[in-house]
Amino acid sequence: RMGSSALRSLLWATLAVANAFVPARSPPALRPARSSVACSGVSGCLAWFRKTFPEAFWEADGRPGEHSFDHVYVDSNDFLHSLLKRARNAPDLYKLSAQRLNVYIRKVRPQRSLLIAADGPAPLAKLLTQRRRRAKTGAVKPSSPSSKSGFGAISSSELTPGTLVMDGFDAALRDFARNRLARGLPFDRRLEVTVSGPRTMDEGELKMLRSLYLNAAKDAAAVDRGVDRGKGVAKKLHARPHARHCFMGGDSDLLLMALASGAIGGGQEGAQEGAQDDSDGALVRGAPPHMGAGGVGAGLSFGGVNARHVELVVVTPKPPNDLYFSSTAMAQSIERQLEKAGNGAPIPVGEAALDLVLLTLMSAGNDYLPALRSAGDFGVLWRAYLKARSAGAGKLVRRGGLPPPTQTASQTSASPSAEDQFGHRLDLRALAAVLARASPGATKGSPYKGGAEGGGKGPALEVGLLAGSDGPQIRRDRAAASNYIGALVWNLDMYLTGSCSDYGVGFVPQTSAAAVVELCLGETSAAAADEAALESFPSRLAARPAPPPPAVYNLLCQAEAGGRFVAAPLRPLLESGESPIRWLYEHGCRCPTCGDLAKEIRPRSQRLSRLAAETRAAENKLVKAQASAAAPAAELEALAGECAALAAELDAIQSEMATLVRRQKRHETSAHGGHRIHMNQLPSDLEIDAIIAQSLSLKSGQSGGAAASSAEEPRTKSGRNGAGSGAGMEEGGEDAFAFAAAMRFLDPETFRMTAQAAAAPPPSKTGCRPSGEAARGGDRGGGRGGGR
Repeated sequence: RMGSSALRSLLWATLAVANAFVPARSPPALRPARSSVACSGVSGCLAWFRKTFPEAFWEADGRPGEHSFDHVYVDSNDFLHSLLKRARNAPDLYKLSAQRLNVYIRKVRPQRSLLIAADGPAPLAKLLTQRRRRAKTGAVKPSSPSSKSGFGAISSSELTPGTLVMDGFDAALRDFARNRLARGLPFDRRLEVTVSGPRTMDEGELKMLRSLYLNAAKDAAAVDRGVDRGKGVAKKLHARPHARHCFMGGDSDLLLMALASGAIGGGQEGAQEGAQDDSDGALVRGAPPHMGAGGVGAGLSFGGVNARHVELVVVTPKPPNDLYFSSTAMAQSIERQLEKAGNGAPIPVGEAALDLVLLTLMSAGNDYLPALRSAGDFGVLWRAYLKARSAGAGKLVRRGGLPPPTQTASQTSASPSAEDQFGHRLDLRALAAVLARASPGATKGSPYKGGAEGGGKGPALEVGLLAGSDGPQIRRDRAAASNYIGALVWNLDMYLTGSCSDYGVGFVPQTSAAAVVELCLGETSAAAADEAALESFPSRLAARPAPPPPAVYNLLCQAEAGGRFVAAPLRPLLESGESPIRWLYEHGCRCPTCGDLAKEIRPRSQRLSRLAAETRAAENKLVKAQASAAAPAAELEALAGECAALAAELDAIQSEMATLVRRQKRHETSAHGGHRIHMNQLPSDLEIDAIIAQSLSLKSGQSGGAAASSAEEPRTKSGRNGAGSGAGMEEGGEDAFAFAAAMRFLDPETFRMTAQAAAAPPPSKTGCRPSGEAARGGDRGGGRGGGR
């Protein structure tokens, strides 16, 4: 056994030496028009970034060992959705996930740390987005192999924190990390692996960003201390100026996080300057970095990295070629565009990168907030920004200062001036300048005129109100503008601090660019008149420090058809007619009329889409038959009759749809002030807290050792018999351990392991097996009780 181990080590060492002599290949030329890489997240963001900043991207086939990074962060939900169609059941999904993770590790070869992150409970705004997606999918597929092949047996609704499939996936990720390190591979010997699964709060992308800030702060502290500079981490960081970090995932939010992190021409060296910068306009303050509920690294500095010491690469692993994005190349590309457009004072690259994040959010929106109506697309806003900065406008986002590394979160929050010293701020006057240039009148009937890009002779800020512009839509936009700006600041805070300051932010109504400009100019005038400047837009009286626990989050997230995936003790809240939140599943909102109208509109809308495709196909077939001289007259007559019948049905459904939509708009105008509330409402904070309290009482009242075993890993049905979570729950197979585990959060650093601490047992055959005993062995601490 010792001889075989030595031989294996010799082979790995020979392979490493051989790879060192292989010449590195230059990245192939980028061809945006022929790209096969797709990204989720902000719609259209990746395509525009590749077109506007082509030097920052390149494609590669992801040959193993071609790249290596100090720290690698993997978004497991990215590949989890793509593997659903290939998986026969939950254990098969876990096995495929292990194989995919091994492929990723071979491609980017982490040297010091690896984070495997999965989506956990997120803010309520993301929960609303997930509910809408589940409502559009309609009937949920069963979670048992019903087809002959058995593929596609798991529904995408089961990839929600709190389901049995995701509880098993949490344990499977831990087994994968342990088994991988136990193999003793040479490249893994100094590797530290952290698993942040679906039972840890926050989305996977935010966990990756927070871990980036942590690793960058630790590396900087190691160098600043000057301890043992001749060896270890300090030696590596002094030998080369950059520590290389890699995000792996297909969500375009990762690009925005890279821009906001400070890795592109910004970071901590400019933080204090941003905190002390003054403006003659109003400033909207965001939450200080310590206010997030991430729970990691108390006393460490969140909120940006130093671009001189960090190189961040975002890898989108999509076949046939992986897409690479480099923060260093992006900084150079932005700098060239600023030099080309600037005829005034030089614009720092870090400022432009951070402002670009804000412009992207306003142009397309994301899973948290909608796009700003009539603000223009990415290109329009970016050109307007460059012109406004050249004309003397300031930066949009002022990065706040960072708390000293020795100051704990409790000490910072106790300081009365903590927000003034550390909070990130949004300059309303600069924002008004950009939007006024980008939106010539915003929309027809806008309350603005002149001063826009392409129209008006005066400066951008000379925007006048039209006399008598007080229609219903304008009033709604004005009422929503304040909350929209607040949501923007809240979203930016997540990117800048790596944590969420308020998990209770829910539906954000859409507003117009004109209303935002009006609000910005009004607040700027108030600040110039020495009145109280607007400090915070959100109207919530108390921030929610944590999302609902996984079991309750799953309950609120599922549509009625996904009730089988909800924990059995909570299922009466979804199915019972006496449930206080029955309206959430029966109508989608508190108004039965809105729910009934939506139920009438949805099938007609789906049929309308199918009819349009069928009509086009029939018309094309008729045209081809008419062009053919050999087509018999009977066939032509039959095709013409088919086209006429489809056209008649199409007209009838369109007429029905028009009638229903008019009824819907009249009802919304009369009953809800013109607002669309269907699928935009959730239970209040008090109702959610009551559900959590009731769920905790159910957990504590379970018989046997369930309550005492709540600190253990869930022994799910999917791990014992190979069925999906839905099958196990319908058969009554869900046990008390799974529910007790799903009613608490795991601490973010619950599972962290190195090769030296890896367990000695031989690895499992699959490499990613949901084992209760193995998972329990990896826990280093208890979780948070309840959902608060």
